[in-house]
Amino acid sequence: MARSFVAYLLSILSLTATGQIEKQLLPSDIKQQTVVTEPVTLSRGFFRSGFWVSYGVVDKYFDYEGTKKYYLNSTWGSATSYLFNFQYGITSRLMVDINIPVNSAREQFSGLTVQPEINADAPETSNLKGKGIGDGSVRLAFQVIDEKNHRISLTGTLEATIPTGEKNPTNIRNLREYNLPTGSGFWSTGGKLMARTILYPYSITAYAGYVSRFSGKKLATPSDLAETEFRDGNSFEAGGSFNLHLNDWIVTANHIRYLYKGEGEIREPFNITVPPVTALFFETQLIFQVGQLRIGESVRIPLAGKRISADPRFEMLVQYVF
Repeated sequence: MARSFVAYLLSILSLTATGQIEKQLLPSDIKQQTVVTEPVTLSRGFFRSGFWVSYGVVDKYFDYEGTKKYYLNSTWGSATSYLFNFQYGITSRLMVDINIPVNSAREQFSGLTVQPEINADAPETSNLKGKGIGDGSVRLAFQVIDEKNHRISLTGTLEATIPTGEKNPTNIRNLREYNLPTGSGFWSTGGKLMARTILYPYSITAYAGYVSRFSGKKLATPSDLAETEFRDGNSFEAGGSFNLHLNDWIVTANHIRYLYKGEGEIREPFNITVPPVTALFFETQLIFQVGQLRIGESVRIPLAGKRISADPRFEMLVQYVF
């Protein structure tokens, strides 16, 4: 009888101890987490580097009324951005994120100019190109509410964009021959709040953010002799995503994003108001996680808008956690 009682007590203690053990992830396991399972910010001391390629054409646009149209005459262009990204976990809840873009743009135009005085049409063509460093940015992300102790995390970010890119056309020969600028010519700061919950194999996010842009100066046209003061409109954006594990190493993510950019100003020599911009985007991604290496591809489709491009944009990314 005594032996049976002792065996019973030992079994109870064993179950209690087992229930109090929390699964501990090794650093190597944490580095291999996917976009669904990983923390919103990098763990302390972890470093991630990445490379993005983003490509889009210039063919269609939404006009002032929200109607999708093609550019007149034979106008076509493309814009490619190569982004170098570096992230570091300062603490388990605070991360710094640095972006350095290299932009490449091309615009082609061909048309006819009517010359009634000689009863003939004169052809006009241009093939403009631009390549160089774009505007860099620095971002801080902090988990206000972490996912370790709560079902929903809340993360706040602060970001500053620095006008490191060339803001003016260069090598100007005439209005049809010059190098396109690769920067905006102004500073901007912004903040964002993002909420996320994980219901494995799913994760759901929602966010809202605001960007404030400062005044700047640049050449309005290649023929200008002096720079024009201007101010781009501030912007508000909101959206969310639904992410799903197809298996242990493949994730699909679907995003919806709304953008509103307010009125801008061109202050010299005349005070001109630039109308606001609105847009609604849908983006779908396919992301592969192979150990500490992440490879992804995505397409962003403009669903509606006013005064903005109506062309899709394609992206590929490669990231690695050290």
